Amino acid sequence: TALFLAAPLAILWTFPAVSWRQSIGASACTMALAAIQPFLLVSQGLVFACWAVVMMRLGHSWRQFLRPAIALIFLAPLPVALYLGLQLYGDPVLSQWMVQNTSFSPPPWVYLSGYGPPAVLAIMGGLAVLRAPGRWLTVPGGRFAAAWLVAGAALLYTLGPWERRLSEGYHLPIALLAATGLHAVIRPRFSEAGFRWTLATVAGMGVLGNLWMA
Repeated sequence: TALFLAAPLAILWTFPAVSWRQSIGASACTMALAAIQPFLLVSQGLVFACWAVVMMRLGHSWRQFLRPAIALIFLAPLPVALYLGLQLYGDPVLSQWMVQNTSFSPPPWVYLSGYGPPAVLAIMGGLAVLRAPGRWLTVPGGRFAAAWLVAGAALLYTLGPWERRLSEGYHLPIALLAATGLHAVIRPRFSEAGFRWTLATVAGMGVLGNLWMA
């Protein structure tokens, strides 16, 4: 997850300006990610694309997302991923191993039990972030979390044998936006005591959800 976050953090830290030092550091992390868990490059690319679409609809130029320093972050790991793919699917023995090395998503109710209650708050938080940019989270960061929330949900049931693996790290935007939703939407509607009970309820549901997911 740390390697997954290296690229967006490098881009968001000073966006729209991204230095070559940031780019090279993030590229090294994405290359390491490709060597360890190459399928997460798909998740990373889709989340970034979704975020770029959101930012472009809000006035940013598409050229800002195709700068060489940003492109390097996503192009650098491709040779590593390609080499691993040729080795894993080109070798007769490894290709047979890959046939059984599948990780389909569980039934929807399992995800709903784990992500459901916090996800409702995360949707509230995502809307709050988009409606009031910069109030609860930094403008690029808040929009990136909202984009990850949407793209991550789409990945849960779209890529067959990789589905469950692509959910790795998805708890991060949910937790971040759920906390935002609690403070931006829920807290103003409750007394201090009522808000504490709400926090305890959400935490208890999260524990039960983790038990189901396990």
